[in-house]
Amino acid sequence: MLLLAALSLLFSIFFPYWYLKVTAPQYPKGLRVAIFVNHLEGDVAEIDSLNHYIGMRSLKEGAKLERAVSIPGIAIICSCLIATVLIRRKASVILLLPGIIFPGIFAADLYLWLRDFGLHLNPHAALSSSIKPFVPPILGQGKVAQFHAYANFAFGHGLSMLASFLALGAAMLRLFPKENSSKRGPTLPVVLILFCFWNISSVYAAEFIVGPAGYATIQEALEASTNGDTIVVKPGIYSGPVAVHKSVKLIGVDMPVIDAGGKGTVVKLSAPDILFKGFIVRNGGDLLSQENSGIVATAKHAQIEENRIENVLFGIYLNRSANSVVRNNILIGKQLDVARRGDLIRVWYSDDVLIEGNKTSIGRDVVLWYSKNIQVVGNDFEWARYGLHFMYCQSAVVEKNKLIGNSVGAYMMYSNDLILKENVILNNRGPSGYGIGFKDMTRAHVENNVIASNRVGLFMDGSAEGKISRNLVAYNDIGFEIFPTVHHNQLSANNVMDNTEQVTMDSSTAYTNNDWNGNHWSDYRGFDVNKDGIGDLAYKPLKFFERLMDRSHVMKIFFMSPSVHAIDFASAAFPIFSPTEKLTDAQPLMSPLQINISVPANPVSWAWILTSLILLIPLIGFMAV
Repeated sequence: MLLLAALSLLFSIFFPYWYLKVTAPQYPKGLRVAIFVNHLEGDVAEIDSLNHYIGMRSLKEGAKLERAVSIPGIAIICSCLIATVLIRRKASVILLLPGIIFPGIFAADLYLWLRDFGLHLNPHAALSSSIKPFVPPILGQGKVAQFHAYANFAFGHGLSMLASFLALGAAMLRLFPKENSSKRGPTLPVVLILFCFWNISSVYAAEFIVGPAGYATIQEALEASTNGDTIVVKPGIYSGPVAVHKSVKLIGVDMPVIDAGGKGTVVKLSAPDILFKGFIVRNGGDLLSQENSGIVATAKHAQIEENRIENVLFGIYLNRSANSVVRNNILIGKQLDVARRGDLIRVWYSDDVLIEGNKTSIGRDVVLWYSKNIQVVGNDFEWARYGLHFMYCQSAVVEKNKLIGNSVGAYMMYSNDLILKENVILNNRGPSGYGIGFKDMTRAHVENNVIASNRVGLFMDGSAEGKISRNLVAYNDIGFEIFPTVHHNQLSANNVMDNTEQVTMDSSTAYTNNDWNGNHWSDYRGFDVNKDGIGDLAYKPLKFFERLMDRSHVMKIFFMSPSVHAIDFASAAFPIFSPTEKLTDAQPLMSPLQINISVPANPVSWAWILTSLILLIPLIGFMAV
């Protein structure tokens, strides 16, 4: 530990200990000065010329003695650290004291010199009457006239802090050897080193304020910042677009607004490790050809959280932005025809992405392309074309989402190893109206979902080796619609209840290539003599009129009419007319399985009930009279 401390302190000589950046309208890129232990670098002459007008002395006049003795002093401190390794007595820890306090001495000395320079201005300077004495910031932001100053400790000081913490740890080990036994000995150095690096990263990350007490625009603060800094944006309306090219944190306080005025993309995140949180992003452009968006991320590790994105074409667009997080955002699209809308969440070639807790409405799709290991958890996708749309995605998890009121709930295409579980999929009734649609899917697992009141509960075309179990498939026009290309799927332990047509197939080959077993069918009319909960007769849907509807959809106009019952009765009475069975479930369940998923209340149903009660009041009064 002591040898590492000596090396850290020795190498700190070659790096700046502190730096200052000054920005102003006439210096948009800013002026910088870096302070080493023995010299200054940067725009020293330019800053001195500006200081001359306000009566401040030249920077080179400060800390002359400290700079002269710094190198010999650090050499002596390093020698003391190494000497303590050789001297095994407890009293030797006194030699570690200079190394422990050195970073604090540097910071205190720097503050005293800054205070002395700022409070002792030349009263005869050109601008002395307009500039009052001040103390330049040692850490963070400051402002003098139209100049914004930003100060921070630098990497050299961080190395000296590392040396200080290591020396302190070594002193503890020397003073308390019994308490730090050989079994626990390695733990303390590791903890100290990790704590030191964490402390350095937190102390040397600056915070910029955008608002009345800071920078006027977000872009100005971005220009002044460096990687790792935090930009805090106060409430207000700020003009877009905003382009973020550095790895910073942008945090909005009380939902400040970024408004692009109806043109282009509002926010562009092009650096890795950006946090964008707590904003209202609104009024982007409406050009599909340019993919105008609310937020576009084009680098890894983007975190886009707790924003409200409204009146935009595309919402959040992750373009080759792996390992990113899109969490707890509200996205509302433009009031356009569905064909002219954009995707409120789009993921393109971005692996290991988490999409969690978002709410989308009035968009086109939430679409994911060419990506692996995506997690879509706890979102609400409503009033869109496709609530969720997969294309060429591998090993995705779709869990605990609500897909309600879309043209199609979830449509999965050309993907493998999908897990779709504990979702609520309701009232998706567009032209196709699939609750869940599979096209050329392999090894999809669909478990514990509520799939209800859609035109088609589950549509499958070209899908294989899937497992569909413990789902509630209820009150759909068609429960399952299966094409001949579907094969080697297991459909078991599902509750298939009160669908207008439980299963429809375009060919009898579909049932021979899939395994139906142990489902509960609401139209099963068998019995259970031995009371084991399994029907003694296999379930075989043999309704002649259903086969007629499969062949010609226009026959549905006669559904629920007396002619339907007459046709089915005649078919049962004369087996020669019985249709080919669609499927055979050899072990149908007598009672439905318990599926513990909360289903949201349907406001339309409550409105219908309320309206019915209101209409009944006059009728009850009339009957009473």
